[in-house]
Amino acid sequence: MLEDPNSHQIHASPHADYTTITNDHHNQTSPLLLSCPKNNPYQKKKASETRPFHKHRSQHIILLCLLLLFTTFYTQPASAKSSDEDWVYYWIRNEKDSTYTMYKDRPDSPTQKPVKMTSPKYIVGSLTETKGYVYYIQHYNDGRITRFFKGYMYRIDKKTKKSKRMTSRYIYTIAAANETIYFSDQGTLYKMNPDGSKKEKLVDGHVTTIQISNGWLYHNDLDQKTINKVRLDGTDNQQLTSDDEEFNAYVSFFGVFGDWVEFGSKSKSDHSTQHILLNANDPEHTRIKLENSTRILDVTDDGIYIQRDNILYKKDIKTGDETPLSDLGIDIDLTKLDGYVHSYHFADGYLLYISKDNNLKKLTFAKPTNRTRE
Repeated sequence: MLEDPNSHQIHASPHADYTTITNDHHNQTSPLLLSCPKNNPYQKKKASETRPFHKHRSQHIILLCLLLLFTTFYTQPASAKSSDEDWVYYWIRNEKDSTYTMYKDRPDSPTQKPVKMTSPKYIVGSLTETKGYVYYIQHYNDGRITRFFKGYMYRIDKKTKKSKRMTSRYIYTIAAANETIYFSDQGTLYKMNPDGSKKEKLVDGHVTTIQISNGWLYHNDLDQKTINKVRLDGTDNQQLTSDDEEFNAYVSFFGVFGDWVEFGSKSKSDHSTQHILLNANDPEHTRIKLENSTRILDVTDDGIYIQRDNILYKKDIKTGDETPLSDLGIDIDLTKLDGYVHSYHFADGYLLYISKDNNLKKLTFAKPTNRTRE
């Protein structure tokens, strides 16, 4: 069976020197204001004391202040002019009490330090974002031990860092697409506007996990033990798992890579466990069986990138042949990585990883070639 990614241990120490942002208020540094000094020796004197040569000195000082103000605003570092799209949001786990802290960082900026977005007081998850906000679930502990956390949905303003609760009921999971929020409320799938208005029911059932890719919303049904996909408007709900496959969300999870869905299942006929990669765009739902110890990192048009025993491979979709990435010109030693991998982007030739000091860093490498082992 596949391991739940939320159970991975994150070995990173939180930064004590960051300003803590709470859900109720935040401290914000005032912008730099330039003004003429009160004790300026050149300020304008009384008419009887003013010499003709100095009669325009006060005007010169005002012009100088305006020039300094203009220079200050137009010589800010690049990070001050970055757009929301430049930032990546992620969680850091506190090993002492299993709480999480949200950070944002710019992997393309070597001088940008990670910015703390929330205080480490809660167990959180299901992070998603729109243009102006980051949405997350603050898990509620009711004393019961369960596989699925539930909690209220919150959103954080990306500019002010102020937090606001968006739901009055406990929900399981959230996702966003086209400035629309999708979420499971008590197991029923809904969508709503970013401000919480126009809540609309999409799918009845017991949904605990959702992911969005290529215009489809992928979700499970806990009671039926199936994986399905539905269009973002709630139409054309399709079952992807076969009648013999049983997807048990209590012990497994599913991931989506473009049109491919990875999941662990149990056969109803012989009770065997299987690790499946399914093509959801194929009417026949073509399946590729993988070893249970295999971790899928990425799926592109030219292959499946997998990890097994800290070695990275590229698997041919048609033949199933596996080639170590080192044979394709990519030499990544995960044992020497100072942190843990956040996400792989093989088609673009880089990966993002979170270092032990909580910085989000980019490691670039040559794009894979089609060269095979001789």
